[in-house]
Amino acid sequence: MMKKLNDFPSRTEKVVINQLGVDETYQRPVSKAKVNKIVKNFNPIGMGPILVSEREDGSLWIFDGQHRVEALKILGELVWEVTIYSGMTLKDEATAFRLLQEGSKANAAERYVSELAAGVKETIAIENLLNQNGFTVKRGSSKYTIQAADTVKEIYRKYGPKNLKDTVCLIRDSLGTQQKNYIAVVLLGVSEFIEQYPEHDRKWIVRKLNEEGLNSFKYKIEDYHRSTGKTKKVATVKTLVRIYNHNKTKRLQLAD
Repeated sequence: MMKKLNDFPSRTEKVVINQLGVDETYQRPVSKAKVNKIVKNFNPIGMGPILVSEREDGSLWIFDGQHRVEALKILGELVWEVTIYSGMTLKDEATAFRLLQEGSKANAAERYVSELAAGVKETIAIENLLNQNGFTVKRGSSKYTIQAADTVKEIYRKYGPKNLKDTVCLIRDSLGTQQKNYIAVVLLGVSEFIEQYPEHDRKWIVRKLNEEGLNSFKYKIEDYHRSTGKTKKVATVKTLVRIYNHNKTKRLQLAD
């Protein structure tokens, strides 16, 4: 049975991407369409970790991130941060590749579960954080379940573990634990609200959002989005500010 990636010694370094090899004995041919899509939608925060194996001769071989590396080359990026695992056999590389690719063909939550099975450190860290607060990422509609795995990762990468914890806990305490409350637009908007307005009164916004309810909250987000042309994330933050400021003493209101 293959060890999890977490069992292999690892380090994170910036490396020259032209030094990274691709072993065709287990890798798939490059899809130009997939590479072009990454280039078109390039977002450094959303790139995710590129995983490579350091073999006995010191050479580095990609087992997750081949298409992202090809996209980085097109974008003119010469150096990128990668996670380097040592002590893996060729079979270990191939097995990790297969597990991670099985996830990539599935939806975000299924891919997340595959990453847990393969032992991807970032995903394990996120899941541990969520578990500590009663949550998990997986498919399904049960309470304390989040399906928006890519959104959870984006928040973790952009603002760190504390923001992610505060985001899910604020939603939990105001809207409840049902899976429908943890959709991408709500997660991203609450995360951004917490980041932009660290001075907010948590008890107040929890109470006001609880009074508002999910359906009314979503309706107001959509209304703001349509009337202003702003993104859904901006619309969510602005809606939260308006909910917060309603009936709040003027000197204690947040800047809109």
